[in-house]
Amino acid sequence: AIDACAKAGGGTVVVPAGDYMSSTLVMASGVTLRIEKGATLWVATNRADYAAAGPVRKQLFFADGAEKIGIVGQGTINGQATGDLGKRWGAPETAEFRTGILLFQNCRDVAIRDVNMVNSDAWTVHLKQCEKVRIHGITIKNNYRRLNSDGIDPNSCKDVEISSCTIICGDDSIVLKSTEAVPCRNVTVRDCV
Repeated sequence: AIDACAKAGGGTVVVPAGDYMSSTLVMASGVTLRIEKGATLWVATNRADYAAAGPVRKQLFFADGAEKIGIVGQGTINGQATGDLGKRWGAPETAEFRTGILLFQNCRDVAIRDVNMVNSDAWTVHLKQCEKVRIHGITIKNNYRRLNSDGIDPNSCKDVEISSCTIICGDDSIVLKSTEAVPCRNVTVRDCV
């Protein structure tokens, strides 16, 4: 549906109420995915589910170089990582294959709005070298004892606004990162808990 929407010139793909299990969904330019209230997208946790679709990515949503993309709606994305990983800090990470919910890299004009994300196994929302990002009204509730289950990670991004979000997670809630020699610039965070 995402590919068909992009081929038709872009628009909105609607996920109606119900339960859906998936491995990586690759977002395309001009496409917004709207997860309706009562819909739950379950993140597949088996490595084999990801390998069958090509390169192993480890996130439910992936985009590289896309423009005008979004994940919106009042539905839920469930990463299924409910178990603790040992002690709160200093514990070795015991899980061999850990999935995150979203990785967008080199993208422009990104909207993430109103969705509920729960039990991500790794970084929940990872934005790498993206521009013009608007994140508003999302809720992230991860297992507090699941190490490295960050909330929102703008990584070498610019022109980012994060507002009215509620985040509980097992590591950084909102953290600006520069894992490469590109700084974060013009990032605003307001009215978040």
